[in-house]
Amino acid sequence: MENEIKMNISLGTGNLGKNYNLSSHNTVNYCISKDYPLHISLDYNVNKKFLNIDNFENFQPKFILKITVIKNIFKLKKHIEKQINEFLELYNLKTIGYIQLCNNPSKNFIYQFFLKKIISKYLKKKIISKVYLDVFPDYEKNLIFYLNDKFYDGYVFLFNYETRSISKNFFSKIIESQKSIIVYSPFANGELLKNGEKNVLNHLRFFNTISKSIKYIVFGSKNLERIKFIESNLNLKENILDNNIFNDIIINQKIFNKY
Repeated sequence: MENEIKMNISLGTGNLGKNYNLSSHNTVNYCISKDYPLHISLDYNVNKKFLNIDNFENFQPKFILKITVIKNIFKLKKHIEKQINEFLELYNLKTIGYIQLCNNPSKNFIYQFFLKKIISKYLKKKIISKVYLDVFPDYEKNLIFYLNDKFYDGYVFLFNYETRSISKNFFSKIIESQKSIIVYSPFANGELLKNGEKNVLNHLRFFNTISKSIKYIVFGSKNLERIKFIESNLNLKENILDNNIFNDIIINQKIFNKY
């Protein structure tokens, strides 16, 4: 993890889908121009027009690409390479940026040896720059072993006022570690924004409180003005919660464990 983390925006692409519209494209272009990574999966079927990079000569957008792993080490190389190559070819890209490893990669020494060897090839070519691990409570007994593994830069999990996909204990260990965090669903798919921008500020206060550990918050908004509003209110030192209030929220969060 970098010595100094600045919490920043990542744009979620899960709700862009196959239908193209100019308004959403403007939001995508804005985020690309600000070097905000796009959180994406091959399963999202994002229309290619949204990622048309003709206007960004000599510039590659940054992504957080979800990559699945499988338990069979003999098929692992082909499985990972297929996903990476398909993504690069689909959107005519040269690099990815970050990857989010899903499906709980085994801590077994031999498995990790092969997994790291496969990914290291892309790290050396600078196709991938950082590797994060997807978190769900069922995975934690395995994932906790990577807290001191420098190969992995951090963890990705669902996190908002009401719900988290991580136990309180593992969350605390990550905060105390040298790992960084990427969180998604900060507004519970918009359910927590019924009072508009005032509610946005309230929720940003929640994230600002632990901003030293959060690298990116994945926002799924297609509204450019909302993204700009969020941008202007991130990392405000005066906009944080009292520790007791923050801890009360953590204690009362529901646990999400569906993957």
